[in-house]
Amino acid sequence: MLACHPPRKHDPLSRPARHFGHTVEMWRRFELIINEGRPDASDGKADDTYLRATQRQYERLVEICPHLSEEIRTHGVEEVATIMENARACGRGEDIKRVKDLMQSIRSFHPDLKTNDKESRGFNHPQIRRLLVSAEKVKEWDDDEEFRRRVKEGVETFRPQDYPMFSYEDDKVNPDNLLSGFLRSKILIRDILDIF
Repeated sequence: MLACHPPRKHDPLSRPARHFGHTVEMWRRFELIINEGRPDASDGKADDTYLRATQRQYERLVEICPHLSEEIRTHGVEEVATIMENARACGRGEDIKRVKDLMQSIRSFHPDLKTNDKESRGFNHPQIRRLLVSAEKVKEWDDDEEFRRRVKEGVETFRPQDYPMFSYEDDKVNPDNLLSGFLRSKILIRDILDIF
């Protein structure tokens, strides 16, 4: 388990890593970005789409962390990447905690979201479950007990490109126009403003 601490003033890597995780790339390993994204690592394969994307990420990393090359020379790629991975992961964890705390202040949830009971989170929480349901399937969710059972059991799943109900203003969706009220949810707007 990571020990997350606020970045110290003398730590030249943590803040850039957290920022990079918010604005550029949330999951791709820093070691991969550094090793495969540096201009000298291309071996003349710059026409490869994946390699070009990795090089763009490396360029953004250098913009955010201009002293990266010196840190790599001093500490090595592996140590620098590990420090940055830990900082980015801790930043994600802190963001999730802020979102959870903020949601509780916007709306009442029963059971309370601050509980340490992991069995009552996400799709296991009755109110959160509805917020996570695809907007296209919310009517079925509201009207069909069998559908709700299939969702709870994981038989019915949602794709990443399905818009969840928490994305909509007042948790209401217009089935004739899925973009009406989209990204206007109080929860979503306050969470984004709090994180960024």
